[in-house]
Amino acid sequence: MFETARRIFKTRAFVPPFALVAFVSLSAQPAAALPGGVADRDDRFPYVVEIARNGRMICSGTVLYPRLVVTSAHCLQHVVRAWGRRIYVDAYLQPTELFVRVFRDGRMRSYAVEKTIVAPGWLAGTPSQSIDARLPYDMALLVTRAPINVDLPLHVLDAKPPLVPTPSAMAAGQRGVLVAFGGVRCTSSRDCADAGLRRYVNLTLQDSAACFKSRLEREAGLPRSVWCMKNIVLPGDSGGALLVEDRDGALRYAGVISAQRGLPPELAAVSGRPQSAAAALASNLEFIAGAARALGYRGASSDP
Repeated sequence: MFETARRIFKTRAFVPPFALVAFVSLSAQPAAALPGGVADRDDRFPYVVEIARNGRMICSGTVLYPRLVVTSAHCLQHVVRAWGRRIYVDAYLQPTELFVRVFRDGRMRSYAVEKTIVAPGWLAGTPSQSIDARLPYDMALLVTRAPINVDLPLHVLDAKPPLVPTPSAMAAGQRGVLVAFGGVRCTSSRDCADAGLRRYVNLTLQDSAACFKSRLEREAGLPRSVWCMKNIVLPGDSGGALLVEDRDGALRYAGVISAQRGLPPELAAVSGRPQSAAAALASNLEFIAGAARALGYRGASSDP
């Protein structure tokens, strides 16, 4: 195994800037996903879905357009075992391995994935970068073969001009909701029992400028591009939705759950702090809009 790991290290793809934090492991203590969360038995958020690989849930996601699902980029990365540890590598799962599972009215339906697209800012990471540099771009898109028939969230492209909630423009005490499918009992990364129940939790967003205040974090643009929360997230929650309440009280899709202390490698800028983070859709607007246009979408309810 040592020789295999050494050969992998010789490839450029293996050495992501998150390699150091990828050695962190979860406590063996059982924990509840989205602690304090409420089971979404009434399908308030049907557009928040599971991402599954080989029949096993790996992450959450959000249906932004009928054939376009948003999740976290790190959810699509391969994980290898070297020196007794699990390490994320810059090699990615193939679309044929993945399915989107939609839960509605007590039923589950699976959708095959035709294509995966990882945010350019995430792929551009190099070993010399700060470990914070890719966190704003922890985003990927899944293109399904068939349209997904669910109500869609309010999001950045609904209005003309687009409404783009940003962390730096957040009002003090602004409220939001996290929605995800993380497991109930998690003993290690991606090893959760009872995963598969959509939950949501209300929250008050934190001041990102106060959360991310080191020089490296400021240089990486985290105060402007990453939402900060005190809520705990667990394996399987990654890729879930952050919904931010606007002035009219409507919940608008604004971010993708990315990081939590104890979850490699998405720990990144929140290492050592009781905070979680969500990559802002606003930081990835052109990436998302380009993929939507390629599929023929111009608005949340339009068909290709």
